[in-house]
Amino acid sequence: AWERGEAEGTLSGDERRDPLPAAERVRRTRDAFVAFRRRVGALDRTRTLAEWVAWLRELVDEDRWGIEERLYRVPADHLESVRVNQAAWRALAATLEDWQAALEAWGGGDERLDAAGAAARLRERLDGDLALWTDTVRGVQVLEAMAAAYRSFEHVFLVGLEAGRFPLHAPRSPLLDEEDRQALAAAGVPLETRAEWDRREQELFRSLLAGAKSGLTVSWARLDEMGRESLASVFVEALAEVAEVEPAEIPAHDVQPARLPIDPGPSPEHALRVARIERGRQIGRLWRYNGVIEDPALVAELAAEFGEARVWSPSQLEELAKCPWAYFSGRLLGLERRDEPEDDLDPAVRGSMVHDALRRFFDRAVARLGGPVLLRREDLEWAAPELKACLAEAIEAAGETWLGHPLLREAKRQELSRLLDRYLEFEVARNENLFGTHPLNRRVLRTGVVAHELTFDGVVLERDGVRVRFRGRIDRVEAGMDERIEGAARFLVAIDYKYSRYATPGGGEAKAWADGVVLQVPLYAYALERLEEGKAVARVEYRALKQREAVHRLELVHVDHSTGELVAATDAREKMEAALDAVAGHVRGARLGVFPAAPAPSCGCPSWCHGWDICRVPGGPRTNGR
Repeated sequence: AWERGEAEGTLSGDERRDPLPAAERVRRTRDAFVAFRRRVGALDRTRTLAEWVAWLRELVDEDRWGIEERLYRVPADHLESVRVNQAAWRALAATLEDWQAALEAWGGGDERLDAAGAAARLRERLDGDLALWTDTVRGVQVLEAMAAAYRSFEHVFLVGLEAGRFPLHAPRSPLLDEEDRQALAAAGVPLETRAEWDRREQELFRSLLAGAKSGLTVSWARLDEMGRESLASVFVEALAEVAEVEPAEIPAHDVQPARLPIDPGPSPEHALRVARIERGRQIGRLWRYNGVIEDPALVAELAAEFGEARVWSPSQLEELAKCPWAYFSGRLLGLERRDEPEDDLDPAVRGSMVHDALRRFFDRAVARLGGPVLLRREDLEWAAPELKACLAEAIEAAGETWLGHPLLREAKRQELSRLLDRYLEFEVARNENLFGTHPLNRRVLRTGVVAHELTFDGVVLERDGVRVRFRGRIDRVEAGMDERIEGAARFLVAIDYKYSRYATPGGGEAKAWADGVVLQVPLYAYALERLEEGKAVARVEYRALKQREAVHRLELVHVDHSTGELVAATDAREKMEAALDAVAGHVRGARLGVFPAAPAPSCGCPSWCHGWDICRVPGGPRTNGR
């Protein structure tokens, strides 16, 4: 449904803000998970240890998961990891083979285990070190002392034998001194005394020495990291007492560290070039380093992509106007922001359900009243329960859509219900004011709801030599029902619902009109006047449901309270015409391949923009101009 709305250009701003993954990708993921589930179903049962080992051997030998093949899928500069992984894979197979043979020879495989228990036993078997060799079985293995203990090598090099490092001093306890530890250890408390620690360090040193088959080299540094003198370990002195040692010293000036290339830094020419690029961005220059496509083939492709045959949606045009670079990188480059899924109700789903509930409510209200719906105080008795019922139907119609954590769904439903209740009271109070005595309210042409989700297609806007085709869906259409004005029914109103005013262009700030980003409702008004022959638009606005207010409202006509006649509002009409002119300008830029990183000052950069981390807008991305 989301992709159909995307193709038709009927998604709201909230829905566009959080795009869903492609349906085909979801299908592939689902099919892969079904196949995965079939394979891992074998882990749901209990087996004897012998059966688990046999099953593991079969898994490794047949390699149904293709693990060995994947070992070779590494970057070209990391081929050495293939050898390491291959050695581990062969060691796993050998371990399972020896394990199975031992169980058959000595028994002990009758213990029944679930998958977790079998995994724990396998980890015990694999808890060790893997000896890696070169292809010619030559070279030096670099190991920590604990990893090299009780193993044999042709020649052993023991390095780092400075006093204080080997043997390592026993850590001091901030609570217990050595006498306390000895007393507690004598009483059966499992505490290691300093003597036991020293014996363990001595045994580690002896095992390392015993692992040298034909040669042994021990070394220590005469200077530490700070350039201070350091002493040899007591183990070196003990070794000299029992073995013949040939001392040798390497002077500090003969020590040659690995040579590292020194980066001389950018050349003056490069620095000057980068400075010019950044300066061009700062002053808003339109060129190849600020969103201008210059390659003739690409420009021709863009001209065709955004040519007169393209059918736009008003929301797409607003998106292009707010930041051409964000539109280009998202729509044409296919960049998208992927965040971790949340337990909360998705904002796009929330907005869709509220829209659906209002559509259902006003459709029934129009049928109930037999004409335009202008809710008054006496209508609340039937309207309030009807709106609750419509919300329940909208939630049910959402089907398998993620509605947040199941334990929180009732709280979310009540939250949405309260929001619609408050909005209904706001609309009733607003309508009541139209019949009051305040001059500003009496200027407003009274209108009532006649339709919701009115779709249109193929409307053509032509300005300054630019033809733009667009289609869309108007959330709410009202018609005049003012007894003061003869023929009031020929006047229409276009309203677009937004969950919050911050989803409207510029966050509802009036300066968004001057930035040329308030396009959706002007385009709706333009479409209505061409779809409804002989009728005119009296008002356009965004309706912010959460804040319960009209945003970017334009009163194109008003009632003269002295004469009772309708008067055209010239300034409002000029503002709407300027918005339509802006549409042509934005489309012309897209056809010419001009997509600068230039968010409208009133809009700034939304925190959820997919291009936030790669945007080169001067000064960095800013939220709402800050």
